[in-house]
Amino acid sequence: MKWILLALVVLFLVCAFLFGLLTYITRSLPSNDLPVPERTKIEFPYQQSEKIAYEATFKGLKVGTFEFEYKGRNNDLDLIVVTNKVNIFNIFQIDSTESVYIDAYTCLPKRVERKVVFFGRPEKIIEEYNQKEGWVNVTQEKGGKTKNTVIPQKPPIHNVHSLFFAYPLELKDKVGLELDFNLPLEKVKMRVKEVRKEETEQGPKEFYVCEISTKRIVLELDKDKRYPL
Repeated sequence: MKWILLALVVLFLVCAFLFGLLTYITRSLPSNDLPVPERTKIEFPYQQSEKIAYEATFKGLKVGTFEFEYKGRNNDLDLIVVTNKVNIFNIFQIDSTESVYIDAYTCLPKRVERKVVFFGRPEKIIEEYNQKEGWVNVTQEKGGKTKNTVIPQKPPIHNVHSLFFAYPLELKDKVGLELDFNLPLEKVKMRVKEVRKEETEQGPKEFYVCEISTKRIVLELDKDKRYPL
């Protein structure tokens, strides 16, 4: 009986020591109550409902139009809408409306809703971007059927329209500067080829000439607003 009592006393002392040690370590750790630095929202260079229209040409002939519209900000999301209407010799026909919801803090896409009419066949596509875990969930509705696909991609993940119209490119007038971007299905590299200045109806205009993925796309960006010209 004495040995049992002695063992209980020793066990009690050991537990008390461990409890005191744990309390000391916990008090020594940095407090989680420290103020968290406030994140800054990115301001787009567009006015609400501002639109930019483009013409699409094929071998010198006008074959369609593209229209960009900034819908404005709701809470922490900016919304841009890009509509495409293309008809080439009544052979290639496509109408699409793409709504891109962009995180106001990171300027990265969070959700894309796309409605497409391709050769008269309607299709709806929704993309959900998980920037933390690194994947895009694509839901496609076509012909009464629904298909779901998860695409893994290293974050940050970009969308083409948010990249061209909304991403805050820090080009800094540096010719030769290269920027890497991860689209859902591929990785692309944007290179600043030159800074060009030309006379326009509004006066002198400066813009960046950028090449994407080895001249596959040549993009001219307004130097001030950074939207495609």
